[in-house]
Amino acid sequence: MNGLEVLSDSLEWPHESEIVRKRPKNYTLVYISKVFYNTGSILLTVFLIIKSIILPSLTSNYKQREVLSVSTIVGLRKLISSLQKRLKFTPVSALGFNEQNGTIERSTQTTDDTSDIIHNEMTRWKSLNEALQDATDHLQHFNTALKPSTFMNSFSFQTKLVADQLQQDRSSDQESDLCNKAVTSIRGVKGWFVNGRIA
Repeated sequence: MNGLEVLSDSLEWPHESEIVRKRPKNYTLVYISKVFYNTGSILLTVFLIIKSIILPSLTSNYKQREVLSVSTIVGLRKLISSLQKRLKFTPVSALGFNEQNGTIERSTQTTDDTSDIIHNEMTRWKSLNEALQDATDHLQHFNTALKPSTFMNSFSFQTKLVADQLQQDRSSDQESDLCNKAVTSIRGVKGWFVNGRIA
């Protein structure tokens, strides 16, 4: 007998029904899983780039816009207050009543030179008003394009809290005044009882 025949006789071979055949790989499924794996890696890389580079730059840009708008508003308020201080008002006593037409007229006469000066001043004020209106329109357009920030929301909330606390302090002052008045009036009535004014 040959050695192979002895070996084959001594081995127990499985039955055909117990043999499980290897299924061939589904290459489409393998390709899709690789695509998803690579997509996840790419998305993770993009997220890290956005988180570490783009988000801080956008945050600093947003803060710069916020500082610019606040400084512009403060500058405009200063300009408006200085312009309001320079306004000249005509008192009522300088106006007279025209009895024939029933209208109010100025009681002073002006020469041509003064009318030119007034005209020049009016055109200058008109140009200033137009510049202020233009700046206001640009600022309103900028503010409408800008989303409300959490900083400004928290700032307005804090100002409301301060206003409420001030209101409570005022009301507590009024309450303490009322309490003091009540205590003094009770002491006065008690004094009347002690002194015998009231029996």
